[in-house]
Amino acid sequence: MHVPMNAADLDRKLGQEITRRFRSIAHDAGDSRMLAFHSVSDLGTPIWINRGRRTISM
Repeated sequence: MHVPMNAADLDRKLGQEITRRFRSIAHDAGDSRMLAFHSVSDLGTPIWINRGRRTISM
């Protein structure tokens, strides 16, 4: 697992054109408070998503 990206990391990874146009969230997969259970995949793998994005369509 990696540490969450800060604003400078997001700029390098996504490019400033993207980070200026869109809100980016640095996800911390190690912080269970940030996660919400979504479902289980066809292979039986639990799918956890960022709590702030529970309305995502998958």
